[in-house]
Amino acid sequence: MSHWPQLSVVECWFGPREKELEMIVRCKGKCFYIALSPRNFHNSPDILKKYLHFTEVVEADGDLDKPAWEAPQRVTLYDYFNPDTFHYSLLALNNKLPPSLEHQATPRRRQGVDLDDYELHESCPSFRPRQVQICVDRPENAYFQSVKKVLVDEQTICFFKPWGADMEVRVPCLCGVVQQGEEGSQYLGLLLSWVDCQNMTLECALGPETPIVLRQKWADQVTGTLGCLHSAGVIWGGVKAANILVDKNSDIWIIDFGGGYTRGWADKEKAGTIEGDKQGLQNIRDFLFQHDKAKCDDC
Repeated sequence: MSHWPQLSVVECWFGPREKELEMIVRCKGKCFYIALSPRNFHNSPDILKKYLHFTEVVEADGDLDKPAWEAPQRVTLYDYFNPDTFHYSLLALNNKLPPSLEHQATPRRRQGVDLDDYELHESCPSFRPRQVQICVDRPENAYFQSVKKVLVDEQTICFFKPWGADMEVRVPCLCGVVQQGEEGSQYLGLLLSWVDCQNMTLECALGPETPIVLRQKWADQVTGTLGCLHSAGVIWGGVKAANILVDKNSDIWIIDFGGGYTRGWADKEKAGTIEGDKQGLQNIRDFLFQHDKAKCDDC
């Protein structure tokens, strides 16, 4: 019988270029932020080899789920999102792995989104996290599974769809529609939020002099946005660098959800699928990090 405590890796961030990993591990109602980097393993070649093999597995499928532990009978969203939290970096010294507790820990990632000036309609009730109980067949699984089924205010069963603050969905927002005439169902078009990019696309913006930090920022923004879209059941379809705007703040915005495909970015038979989007994403990352192209003629 194993003497290791049962735990769950609930979130994992992986940087494929640097082979760095950050993960959130839940164990016995507590939360551990753990940072791993090959830079911390160079004096322990055996551990470095095992770590690099591990990152290959993470990059391939990201499957880090582990079993759960014994939990209280009633767990709310407040309990789930506010556990005791510790920050560690994993070091390798003489082929041993002592964890290093960071006393000056970085701030926890923000939870939820700020609606700014938007107001909820009066018909939409609002609840506090303590009023929302997580529904699971076994209470010990409450801390380790993605929250889906919940009991609201001891009365109503609902599906919980979390809003994430760290991965911003960088696509133009729908502001409204333009209707033809005073009545009827004919519409002239959509009103989308304006992206101040001065006609600059990623295809045009990338050049040999583009700093690696900026390339990584763009790669992270595209990856995060596409992940959020797929989680919401939305497929991009028009995957290519020319369909990514770069605004005046050097942030990217994904546009053109009309479907189709462009040769060199995704295979024709994968057009309009998540698989096609993922293939296009990999080609965009290759474009960012491997292709020192000159400015395009239209820029």
